[in-house]
Amino acid sequence: MRNGSDDLSNEGINILNEPYGPIRQVQGMTDTVSDTPVSSGQPSLLTIKQVSERTTLSRNVINLLRMRGDFPLAVKLADKRIVFLATEIDQWLANRIENARVDLRKEGRAQ
Repeated sequence: MRNGSDDLSNEGINILNEPYGPIRQVQGMTDTVSDTPVSSGQPSLLTIKQVSERTTLSRNVINLLRMRGDFPLAVKLADKRIVFLATEIDQWLANRIENARVDLRKEGRAQ
């Protein structure tokens, strides 16, 4: 994860520090929020509520992870609107699942 106030303006992205962790401010992105990919090539965006439903984590836990830098960066669409890239949430979730799997046989706990 990337933290701090990195300037990625050559990509049209600025990283801003906010109370619940850093967010991305993307120039030229619309505030269309969708659960499915958009055919025009725009990224699929998720609200914090959709991220909470997708990950089964509460908003509080998501915000704690964001503050620690252990969660994908949010995209700031407007003053009071942040979203997350669905691909980054899915990749984060896949990584968490992969890292959390425990083979009980290797730990000597198999029945």
